[in-house]
Amino acid sequence: MTYPHVGNYGVNPDDVESGKIRVAGFIVKECCKEPSNWRASMTLPDYLKRQGVMGIEGIDTRASPGICA
Repeated sequence: MTYPHVGNYGVNPDDVESGKIRVAGFIVKECCKEPSNWRASMTLPDYLKRQGVMGIEGIDTRASPGICA
């Protein structure tokens, strides 16, 4: 994800649009571990674990000159 802060809404199973996550891994700069949405029933890290998807944080995911050119 290119947005530096991900997961602040958390995960609500009623909003999931697919039967499974369609990525092999999930990379973010900063992952929120305390969601602010009152409808959230789990955090993004918990959801990724349940789906068997590796997540990594602390990586600057914004484009750098020359990398995406």
